[in-house]
Amino acid sequence: MTIFGNDYDTLDGTCERNYISVIDIIQAIKNNIEHGPINSDFECLKTDTVHTNLEVVEKMQSITALDFVFGERRAGDNAKSPGVRGSKYFKPSYNLYDMCLSTFAKIVLF
Repeated sequence: MTIFGNDYDTLDGTCERNYISVIDIIQAIKNNIEHGPINSDFECLKTDTVHTNLEVVEKMQSITALDFVFGERRAGDNAKSPGVRGSKYFKPSYNLYDMCLSTFAKIVLF
């Protein structure tokens, strides 16, 4: 696994991203539909927590024992995720560990 860039202006030098479980996205869309037509609130889903790429890889590493290396920055990568927490119908229920664990379980099982 490669982390592209470790010299960004972030806590550990890797890009920050806002990770959301697919299950949480589905629930937000379902909640939005159930509450009637409104201006596509769910298009800007974001949690209150961001994680750096290094945090995600280290969490996956604790679950999978996979190794990683740093690579060069990729053109167009932003250091931080833009946006604010959007939908009033979105309440994330999965943390980073849960998302990594369920992803690995799906890979191993299929």
